[in-house]
Amino acid sequence: MTRNEHLQFCSRCRNRAFDPKIGVICGLTSQIADFDPSCDNFEADELAVARKETVALPLNGKDGASIRVDKETLERLKEEQDMNFAIIAGLVASILGAVIWAAITVKSGFQIGYMAIAVGAIVGLSVRYAGKGIDPIYPFIGAGFALFGCILGNFLSLLGYISIELGSTWIGVLDFVNVSELVTFLIDDIQVVDFLFYGIAIYEGYRFAPRSFELPAAVKNI
Repeated sequence: MTRNEHLQFCSRCRNRAFDPKIGVICGLTSQIADFDPSCDNFEADELAVARKETVALPLNGKDGASIRVDKETLERLKEEQDMNFAIIAGLVASILGAVIWAAITVKSGFQIGYMAIAVGAIVGLSVRYAGKGIDPIYPFIGAGFALFGCILGNFLSLLGYISIELGSTWIGVLDFVNVSELVTFLIDDIQVVDFLFYGIAIYEGYRFAPRSFELPAAVKNI
């Protein structure tokens, strides 16, 4: 039998132990398994067996914490996912966040970089509640639209500033300046701190996008 085949037994056995140098070993012999085809000393660890038959899902607001659900519950949760809604919500939230960012920036006359943080949170939460996603793709949807919202926010802010200078509407600016020139100016105007805010926004979009779960009240009160 191979090492992996042995581990299928050992990982579910109450007699297992762990050696940091070689991994899972037999607690009775202090050696790695060498039985074939079965072990006479095998004693099923019911907790380990049950744990292997469940899947961990993230707990709301707690980094690294998780709650375990059975496979039947997992399949039901997967059926509730809706990637189309997640994408639509991410797009709408990123555009709305960018417009608000640009409006505040132009109105105040200051480039407010930390608005990117708000955009990231809005996008991530929108993807979460619309998509109800637990698959690995959903955090990336949130992160992608968070970045898009930040870039669009800066771009619209630039349009707003130029429109004031030219006495034109925001869309009318494109009659005087082409998009490539605006993009070049936007890139040249980026500062180091902007990358920090962008990074935080992307992290928030990534972190908040997947569906998360609360512990049952009975567990909280233990």
